[in-house]
Amino acid sequence: MEKLPALLAVARELLSQGEPALARAVLETCVQRDPGSLQAWLELSNVHYILGARQASLDASFQAAALAPHDMAVHFNIATVAQQLGLHEVALASREKLLAADSGNAGHHFNLAEVLDRLGQFDRALPHYRQAAALKPDDLDFHIHLGYALLRLGHWHEGWQELSWYWSPQGLETHSPWALATARPLLKKGDPVEGKSILVTGWGGTGDLIMFARLMEQLTRRGAKEVALHAFHHAAFFSGNRWAYPAFSHEGATGFFDLLARHDAWVPAAALPAVLGLEPAELASSGAYFSADEKLRAGWKARLPAGDARKKVGLAWSGDANNLYEHNRSIATPVLLPLLQQLPDVDWYVVQKNERNAELQAFALPAVFDYSASFTDLQATAALMAELDLVISVDSLPAHLAASLGVPTWLLLSAAADWRWGVAGETTPWYAGMRLYRQKALGDWAEVLARVAADLQRLPKRV
Repeated sequence: MEKLPALLAVARELLSQGEPALARAVLETCVQRDPGSLQAWLELSNVHYILGARQASLDASFQAAALAPHDMAVHFNIATVAQQLGLHEVALASREKLLAADSGNAGHHFNLAEVLDRLGQFDRALPHYRQAAALKPDDLDFHIHLGYALLRLGHWHEGWQELSWYWSPQGLETHSPWALATARPLLKKGDPVEGKSILVTGWGGTGDLIMFARLMEQLTRRGAKEVALHAFHHAAFFSGNRWAYPAFSHEGATGFFDLLARHDAWVPAAALPAVLGLEPAELASSGAYFSADEKLRAGWKARLPAGDARKKVGLAWSGDANNLYEHNRSIATPVLLPLLQQLPDVDWYVVQKNERNAELQAFALPAVFDYSASFTDLQATAALMAELDLVISVDSLPAHLAASLGVPTWLLLSAAADWRWGVAGETTPWYAGMRLYRQKALGDWAEVLARVAADLQRLPKRV
């Protein structure tokens, strides 16, 4: 019988040769022969992780923790994998142990703050974000996350100051290296805008662009000669409505640089609050600032039931599956079903377009209509929304689009919601016609949907 050190050596050699599955088989033999081998459990956890078997990796780490409860390498593994599995309470316990063992470690403060954020414990997270940035003052991500944490808790000016690291030379080199090659200056706080031609560029997702784009009017109020938007691939939507600013789409760096060369300066849309020194009161929205294409609206009007007394409600219950916080912000389809089945005077119109649509289609609910195959662009989606009485959405693009169109919008928020929605209240300065429905307990969507159902029963049809 081979001795354990020899088997461990074989497993390591297999792993180095790119054979993790074979290495796992050897390591499983190791722990069967010697369940008390800490090293075997640690290496088995690592190989499970490499193979994408996160739960098996966590289980092996728990075995290691039982053998060495004070081993910080074990707790690092547990925290990392548990966090990826959404087991934040489990991750929290190990993150706290890691910090207690090394309180001067900036990474431990930052990682603990992230877990607390995902648990909705924002007040507890903030001091750890601060300490991480203080211990490692040149770390870009520490300052950016501190900025988000401050903004969420209402520390407006300090939050934007920290978030401005995103557009510092270090931030641009990391996230947008092309920007360092531009011949036009980046607009900074305090720079005069009067008489200038300014290009506002996209940042983040399309929902972010919709939310920040209306702040372009603040540049006009300060005397900018011309203001235009680089709108990714959505220029047709941004240009084709009541909005006063030209929008352009250019694929690739060459087209963008040509566009930029026609302007005096540029600024990311999300940087406008910081660059212009806006006060929270200046965010207040007066209502719709985009509109749907009338011809497309007429097409939807012809497809939807005419003169129907039933309420027409748009629905988006999930977002991009690749989003880091998707597990918090989206609703499992089975949890959604009671809402869709208990209101006899409501027709539901799916206003999202992703892989989760098929889950709902499988239930073949008679009052649920999915026309998402016709959502060829934002204009098509906007036109349908404009014909609805209400849009109910989780924190994803449809919520931003509907609210910017002036369609009444109910936003369903996790208890660990994104920074822009703050931590309390039913309204937001970002959109005048939006109502926020917050979880009272993290993960409890059933209670949120029960409140939505009760309010929907009292909601009159939109005229």
